[in-house]
Amino acid sequence: MRRSNVVPQRRGGLTALVFGLFFVSGAAGLVYQVVWLRQLTLIFGATAYASSAVLSTFMGGLALGSYWGGRRADRWKDPPLRTYGKLELGITLYAAAIPWLLDRVTPLLELAWKLGAERHFVLLASIKFVAIAILILPATTLMGATLPVLSRVAAQTARSVGAGVGSLYAINTFGAVAGTVVAAFVALPALGMRRTLIANLALNAIVGVVAWTVAHRTGESLPAAPEEPADARPIESRHPTLLLVFAASGFAAMVLEVAWTRSLALVLGSSVYAYASMLTAFLLGLASGADSAAAFLSIISAACIEA
Repeated sequence: MRRSNVVPQRRGGLTALVFGLFFVSGAAGLVYQVVWLRQLTLIFGATAYASSAVLSTFMGGLALGSYWGGRRADRWKDPPLRTYGKLELGITLYAAAIPWLLDRVTPLLELAWKLGAERHFVLLASIKFVAIAILILPATTLMGATLPVLSRVAAQTARSVGAGVGSLYAINTFGAVAGTVVAAFVALPALGMRRTLIANLALNAIVGVVAWTVAHRTGESLPAAPEEPADARPIESRHPTLLLVFAASGFAAMVLEVAWTRSLALVLGSSVYAYASMLTAFLLGLASGADSAAAFLSIISAACIEA
């Protein structure tokens, strides 16, 4: 696998640490996804609807978190790395509570079944979707906020904003690939669900503590964000067509992911292994594309500077 050509111009050691932490947090996030899918299918059934509900809630949380974090990143007074540490510790605490929350939700689903929800497919599917969303949406929202927060560091240390953010996304997604493979094919068979979750919680907590500690010891901070011009407009009002096209491409990608999951289930069976195999290939493509784009933007930026 080719490495990104983005070379930090300053604060190189800190940038390497940020990329390392983001790789590990990407791995931890996908371990959570695989474990949650395994836990939730024990209650909601091993069906395409359950896996689709987990996937859509996971991606929806990432989108909400990115939107919220992007809006707030320049307004937080804490250094980006300390804010990132807080987010990672928040993810750890909420993820640790999910098994307990799952036990609280199960009687409610049993009650809905007894009241006749099983006779109405749409109603029962909606109840399951809402229950899954309530369980994992807060954690995935915090996960989504980590990219815009760390993007402030990447934007200051790379040759261009696009290259820096692209490299961050790529390293996080490569971490997600590693997390998916390790969780599904190594940790779950060897350790079981409970110990895999505990190990992942510990790993996630270490990321948060390291980020917090480094930010505190180094006093890492970035220049204050420049004030927006009076006539500044948010990007969604300036480029609505671009955003709609990008949203459509995301929609198509998720449709393909669900379709590929169904196809693999016919060969490998409806299991976490089929889901993980598809997810690994999907994420590997995303990471490779992001890394290539970041390298290309870095080369273009360097050429423009030299010119």
